[in-house]
Amino acid sequence: AFCFITFFTIILFWWTSYPLRDLTYFPNENWNLFTFLLYLSVPFLFFMVSEVVVPQSEAHKEKEVNLKEYYYHNHRVILGLAWMLQVCLIGNLFVFFHGELYSLKVVGRFLMLAIMAPMVISKNKKIHEIGMGIFFAGFIYTIIKYHIFVAEY
Repeated sequence: AFCFITFFTIILFWWTSYPLRDLTYFPNENWNLFTFLLYLSVPFLFFMVSEVVVPQSEAHKEKEVNLKEYYYHNHRVILGLAWMLQVCLIGNLFVFFHGELYSLKVVGRFLMLAIMAPMVISKNKKIHEIGMGIFFAGFIYTIIKYHIFVAEY
């Protein structure tokens, strides 16, 4: 599930970035080193999450990999990177898309950070199962609400 969510979130990031190509939407003079690094932090963190979320074949060449054990062994790194990714996505929402503090998108991302924080710290399987269930449901809701029925900018 985490690989699926990561893959489609990368696609959604590029999809929502499409308006930035329009100079009337975000003019060149608004770009500086901070905005450039903030924007690039998201694909960089996506790369890092993608690198860690799946076991590398070289490290596990001779043995069978239990993905559940792999996840719980590496959950702090995986979810820590995902937590930082959400912080950067919130920053992108405010800087590039003029997000409102009390919008559903911003509140949802802060709620995600609050749910994800105990998952980074704890190895409790119930916390992870409930958290991942909430993330998956929220992901499906986001796709339906913001990306299927809204096609205008």
